Amino acid sequence: MCAIGATGMRTDWRRESYRVTRVRNISDRVAALKLPLPTKPIVNPEAIARTRGRVWMRIRRRQLRDEPLCRVCKERGLVVAADEVDHIIPLERGGTDHPSNLQSLCTPDHRAKTNAENRARLANG
Repeated sequence: MCAIGATGMRTDWRRESYRVTRVRNISDRVAALKLPLPTKPIVNPEAIARTRGRVWMRIRRRQLRDEPLCRVCKERGLVVAADEVDHIIPLERGGTDHPSNLQSLCTPDHRAKTNAENRARLANG
């Protein structure tokens, strides 16, 4: 059995004795863990690059300003403030950051939608 601690020390326990050796770099740590390396990257050709940083914060702020209430709760007749900006068609399925593809949701509804999308993706392979 082999373990690597936070100090970068590798400890091998064999026959109730152990020895400690210094792991010099991260590649040694990965090699010591003996994890399988991915053979090819998982890439969806339809996926759109995710907008990040100031640009996304500007888009998000504008969406929450224009649609301050959760869209799902509003359809149920509830008045709940929106906290999240959600892509109606996810970026990985070819959706964009265009305002027509964005909706404001409360955190519970956003989490429920995301979980449902993840379950569907796992079920479809």
